[in-house]
Amino acid sequence: MGILGIGTDILRINRIRLLMERRGPLLFAKRILSQREFDDFMRMPRPRQINEWTEDKRYIWLAGRFSAKESIFKAAYPTVTLTWKDVRIAREKGKPIAAIENTDLGKKLGKIHLTISHDGEYLSTVSVIEEPDEEGREGRRGQDEEPVEQPEQEEDEEPPQPSDMQSDIPM
Repeated sequence: MGILGIGTDILRINRIRLLMERRGPLLFAKRILSQREFDDFMRMPRPRQINEWTEDKRYIWLAGRFSAKESIFKAAYPTVTLTWKDVRIAREKGKPIAAIENTDLGKKLGKIHLTISHDGEYLSTVSVIEEPDEEGREGRRGQDEEPVEQPEQEEDEEPPQPSDMQSDIPM
């Protein structure tokens, strides 16, 4: 199986706060979240005052969902045009995962790999979508295909460690 698409999104988290202030947190959440995501959102603790949104986990959680879905939209296009409600973002063993709620659209896409990272004011997401297999299931190497050969490694040879590698980037 090959790669169907790669998508990335960089988001200034304050942008979501401004959207939430303009539309109201519940209206904004209802617009971009699938029903299961919205149910999760409603179970989260609520801030005591509106100015606490800047430090509120729900605010950053929504920003992560928004950015993740944006990167998936970019990776899926032009094969599939997705809507906010078609994509569900969740966590499995601490790692973000994505699922397509619309099974007809999901058959056109393979497995979705997703990463979400935030630092200070910014949040970044990257998604990679594999091509689906012949039956329209998420992309995985079929049983008929030859396994990918790995380069042989000498028994005594240790793989390079990050501390052994030189970098041209000044620290």
